[in-house]
Amino acid sequence: MRTIKSLGQLSRHPAALALALFLIFPHPRAGAAQLKQARVSQIVKDVKLLPNQAAPRPANVSDEVRDGTAVRT
Repeated sequence: MRTIKSLGQLSRHPAALALALFLIFPHPRAGAAQLKQARVSQIVKDVKLLPNQAAPRPANVSDEVRDGTAVRT
């Protein structure tokens, strides 16, 4: 398992890329409010959620990814 550290690496992982783009470019109706969470929409191969101060766990479709949680593919 590797932690993705750059957008170049994300291009090889479609699910992680989609999540990153969602977090970087929020929906236009979100206005000035900063998003604090996202939702896993697709799992490709091995995807783990790494919550702050908790053990990594396998991601599932529809899992919420909140502020302070990393995604590892």
